[in-house]
Order: sequence, then C-alpha cells, then structure tokens
Amino acid sequence: MTLHDISSPEDVISYLGYNVIGGSTATGTASHLTYILKKITTPTYPVLAISLDLYMKGNGSNVGSFYGGIQSDSAGSPGGDIVCQGNFAGNGTGGGIVINFLSSATPSWKSIPMGCILLPNTSYWLRAVYGGSSTAAATNIYYDTGTDNTGQDDNTWFNPGAAGTNSSRNHSLRLAVMKVANV
Repeated sequence: MTLHDISSPEDVISYLGYNVIGGSTATGTASHLTYILKKITTPTYPVLAISLDLYMKGNGSNVGSFYGGIQSDSAGSPGGDIVCQGNFAGNGTGGGIVINFLSSATPSWKSIPMGCILLPNTSYWLRAVYGGSSTAAATNIYYDTGTDNTGQDDNTWFNPGAAGTNSSRNHSLRLAVMKVANV
C-alpha cells in the first residue's frame, strides 16, 4: 500500500456550482418543500463529491431542514439519482441524511455529505430541497441574478425528471469536490 501525499495540489477541495454568497434571499413557503436545481459539468478529470452545500439562514425560532443529492443529466434535464440524502418521498419513508437545524438568524453554509465519484467532462444536476416548516420564514436561501431552475411541491423527489422553472436566480448552492487520482 502506498500512502498518497495529501498536500499535493490535486488534493485541494474545489467547488462546482455557485460558490458565492448571494446578495438577496428567497424565503420558503409554509408547509411546502422548495427545490433548487443547478446544472454543473465536471472538469477533465474524475472528482470525489464530498458535500452539497447551501448558504442559508432562518428566523431564529423555527426548525428548518435541508436535503439534496446529485442527479444524472438526461438530454439537458435532470435524470436519475446518482446519490441522494434525505427524506425525498416527503412522507418519512426516505433514507439518508436530513440536516435539521434551529434556524439561526445568522447565515452560514449548511452541508450534507455526498461520497461518490463523478466522471470527467460530464453534466450532472445538483438538487437541494428545503422548507417544509409551518412557518414560511423558517428558511431563507441566498441568491444573485442568474439561471437556476426551481420548483415547489410537497413531494419534490417523486418526479426527478421535472426540471422546474427558470427562476432568474443563481442560488448559493455548491458541490465540494476533490480530484481523484489513479482512476
């Protein structure tokens, strides 16, 4: 077994998606889940998807939630699940990790572990799902003007092929990745 020097440049974590804290916020809708879809393309080498990160804040008194995953690209629309974390059925039957947090009024990056290898030069879709609180302002997502697709539904993960609608927003949603050597 050979140990790999983790101080080499290819081991530095980088981000795909929108790694910028947006200047505006979108508020969740009471008792509904809202999803964000962002299309990404991997670099010329395979990468390990480490975490899906969403920049958000809350109202300081309610519990917010966030879950998500990575989907394949099917002719420019979201395809099947590559990896998913959370309660995607919307009815308590899903598996994986749901980030529930006391929605602090202090904004921060919330992260969900992913743990999969993505192929080089390949398009994928990031999907973040948030909300579901009975209080609309429990979750606020940061964004700038851009071209993400968004949608709203009580069962957002039942229809992974739905691309949502163009929201003219670029949400602060990123995928932390690391170059994979010797694949």
